Amino acid sequence: MRIGRRAVLGTLAAGPALAQAEYPGRPVRLVVGYPAGGSTDVVARLLAERLGRSLGQPVIVENRPGASGTLGADVVAKAAPDGHTLLVGASAEMAIARATLKSIPYAAEDFTPIALLTEQPFLVLVNGALPATTMAELVAVAKARPGALNYGSFGTGTAPHLLGELLKAEAGIEVTHVPYRGSAPLTTDLLAGQVQFSFDTIPAALPHLASGRLRALALCREGRAAAVPAVPTV
Repeated sequence: MRIGRRAVLGTLAAGPALAQAEYPGRPVRLVVGYPAGGSTDVVARLLAERLGRSLGQPVIVENRPGASGTLGADVVAKAAPDGHTLLVGASAEMAIARATLKSIPYAAEDFTPIALLTEQPFLVLVNGALPATTMAELVAVAKARPGALNYGSFGTGTAPHLLGELLKAEAGIEVTHVPYRGSAPLTTDLLAGQVQFSFDTIPAALPHLASGRLRALALCREGRAAAVPAVPTV
């Protein structure tokens, strides 16, 4: 069962800013539409450190979580197009939101793509206490307890939400979607058992896989990943 591809993170700027002769003339903001601690935030902070050294100006990560990442994107869309406000974005706010939300306050033309930073496949994760070690067992538990299981995502219309709905449709199970404002609060509740399974990236999951508090059932891509070589693909 093919249930998804990946979250694509890219840095985008509101306007052709980098052509300025004296760029940057002041500190640069990297806006992230998700809370601190998630995979997008981690990428932004790694980028900020290196950009700061290269540009000779402070590069400050600013988290603006909410509305499936679109609040942060809107901040950048409305900023002066001078290259001092950049977006570290994901597929949700740049592509998926157009199809899943009634309206978004910006257009794709409000941004100038600069670089693709990373491609991150999603893991299917379960709380360590859930009696499921494979996707087949997760589906069996869900079918035995219709409506009893919850799954979490980064927000309505994000890639993890779509993966969950695709799993529901293809497996014929009844589970409840619980949207969060990002990976960090979702992981907190998954660890606490408030939701029973989720879809998240490898970097976000690794510490909790090592401790045994979370279990990875599958990787949503065609080939296995070196970081989690024992996890099968779907």
